[in-house]
Amino acid sequence: MGGHSLLAARLMHRTGQALGTTLPLAALFQAPTIEKLSAALRQSGCSQYWSSLVPIQTSGSKPAFFCVHGVGGNVLNLRQLARHMSPDYPLYGLQAQGLDGKRLCLESLEEMAAHYMKEIRTIQPQGPYFVGGYSLGGLIAYEMAQQLSAKGEEVALVALLDSYPGSVNPTSYSLLRLLRSPQRLFVEVPYAAVDSLRRRIKRGRIAPALKDVFHQNAAAGNRYVLQPYAGIVALFRAADKSWRSSGDPYALWTSLAAKLEIHEIPGDHRGILYEPQVEHLAERLKARMDEIRAHCELQAVS
Repeated sequence: MGGHSLLAARLMHRTGQALGTTLPLAALFQAPTIEKLSAALRQSGCSQYWSSLVPIQTSGSKPAFFCVHGVGGNVLNLRQLARHMSPDYPLYGLQAQGLDGKRLCLESLEEMAAHYMKEIRTIQPQGPYFVGGYSLGGLIAYEMAQQLSAKGEEVALVALLDSYPGSVNPTSYSLLRLLRSPQRLFVEVPYAAVDSLRRRIKRGRIAPALKDVFHQNAAAGNRYVLQPYAGIVALFRAADKSWRSSGDPYALWTSLAAKLEIHEIPGDHRGILYEPQVEHLAERLKARMDEIRAHCELQAVS
């Protein structure tokens, strides 16, 4: 993120307080500077930016990739991934309800999945769908695939961007335990903003809506009960696991996903979405999407 964009992100909450409203981080994709943001808000207001479907990179003739937010609820951390998907692969983010402090947060991953699929169908009515998500978002994308498959719709790929299965039994990793501390929110913001965000949390300067979404999402993830899935699941796993405790938080995927693929990406949990590691992630994701698309087209003509 450029200097002006980062400054705008840091000022969003403060500016919103001055204006008596909550400003959407998603607006930074279309208006990445303070000047452009001001002009956009004067022209059309905030409402268009609170939609769960966020167009981040819309050019290209290849299949679109729909990527679900992490526990923090916003999709600002997908900007560098979208740049590497450009110019051929459209990328749409899916952000949580409740970020505006007005709409109610969705209380379960099943509700989130159903809502996000409704949003996706406004631009892609039929499959095959390429869906995925970062961290907690991977679980939501997995549930989206379950719901689509149950309706007979085609899901080409579920991409888990360093997602762990959560709390499936008492001995497994607990997603809520991992994410309960506000410090876990730091894995979803650019490195340059971490110290600033930490200071603002300590001073109580993070918007209450963001904290509410964070805690609601973490609780919903902890309640989610995973079921086996027969389609293709690609786990893009961070190679650096030093931040985790002992044990393998991914182990349950092997028994849940019938067609599990594991792609190791350099970096740690948050680092895979930022330079230089994000380039590796994007190249692996694009290559796998191309392979699956070619296979689907071959089957269609045979």
